[in-house]
Amino acid sequence: MTGQDGATASPAATAELLAAMPTAAAVDEYWQRICREMTARAAEDAYERGQVDGYLLAIADVKAFQHGLVKDAELERRRWLLRCHRCRLAGPQAACRDCEARTRTTFGQPHPDDYPGTGQRCAA
Repeated sequence: MTGQDGATASPAATAELLAAMPTAAAVDEYWQRICREMTARAAEDAYERGQVDGYLLAIADVKAFQHGLVKDAELERRRWLLRCHRCRLAGPQAACRDCEARTRTTFGQPHPDDYPGTGQRCAA
């Protein structure tokens, strides 16, 4: 028999192992128990790793909030970018003079490309 470290077991150790488990059913039960223990230990380790990873992500989010960091700064910048009609149809153009970077407070203000309307009021 060869062990995990590559060493060969002595014939006496092999005979002792066979004497302790005389039947094939006993050997089967022995290996099934070892497999169950290894699976349970691996599941516990994975659960603990998942808990630690989740905790670290939560702490990173809290720290980012405390320091006023925006994790998705590019997304936030695009959110408040008001595209002109041409860029909305054809896609963003490099250095378009009609597109405007707006803030939350100025986002709702009129834009030169807004529909001017007909000037008529609806009858209420």
